[in-house]
Amino acid sequence: MNDKNSSASVICQQPQTQEHFSRGVWLMVLSLTLFSANVLILKYTGSHLNVSPWLALYARAVLGFFVIIALFRGRGLIRLRPIFTERLMIWRGLTGLVGTACFYWTIPILGAGKSTLISSTYILFAAVMAALFLKERLGWVKAVWIVVALSGVLLLTGVGMGGGGSHFVMAEVMALVGALSAAGAVVAIRQLTRTYHSGAIYLCQCIYLILVMTPFAIYSFEWPGGLEFLLISVAAVVSSLGQIAMTESYRYLPVASGASIQMALPVTASIGGVLLFAETFSVLQVVGAALIVLGCYGVLVGRVK
Repeated sequence: MNDKNSSASVICQQPQTQEHFSRGVWLMVLSLTLFSANVLILKYTGSHLNVSPWLALYARAVLGFFVIIALFRGRGLIRLRPIFTERLMIWRGLTGLVGTACFYWTIPILGAGKSTLISSTYILFAAVMAALFLKERLGWVKAVWIVVALSGVLLLTGVGMGGGGSHFVMAEVMALVGALSAAGAVVAIRQLTRTYHSGAIYLCQCIYLILVMTPFAIYSFEWPGGLEFLLISVAAVVSSLGQIAMTESYRYLPVASGASIQMALPVTASIGGVLLFAETFSVLQVVGAALIVLGCYGVLVGRVK
């Protein structure tokens, strides 16, 4: 998945002026646009150019590493040692690895829209995990929204309706595993931001991806052609810049305002998938998608009130 969970790593500051608020909105819209472009590029490279999702993921990790180093080197904000010695850092790296790998793997199979919709359910699982492990209050209102969104997942995936082949069902399961892993990363991030800069936390994920994916890069990947190399490089840079824009926007926006914009990502990805790749949704799947977006939005807004 695009690293949406690091939005939790920013301490929100209320905007002091209309100019600040407008700047935050534009940054968040920029982030949304970049994340949408990343998903659609990955769909194209995976489905039409047969580029391995693992290669695209490896490129994201490597280029993301250099983007973070270039932005924060020399400021004393990035420390490498805790990434390998701090228990929560290790947990963040591993859960981020699994969550992103599942998201990248499912995009060519499920499509840009469906994979992003299922991935967005990490918000639901994060709310439950935060209640269990961080003693955050869940409340009956958010519990209702969680049920609404999970009902949408059932409709979107056609569970119990006899739809889909075995490979397709497995992809849906992997998408949910990725959402669960992303939720675990969110729980770790909330605690890590008390002592670590958000850039260091994002760098942690890049490093763990590089460590795990390098053997695949050596023994499994075929060197891409010029177009393939260009597109996966663009996707990697776009994803990293989207992450930075989203992080920066929360300096000026209340969390509820920023989250409401980011919840448009499943919608934009779905529309892009339909227009560019002829992805199709049944009436029940459209209803399910709407319930997922509505339920996740309800949980997000309820969490920050």
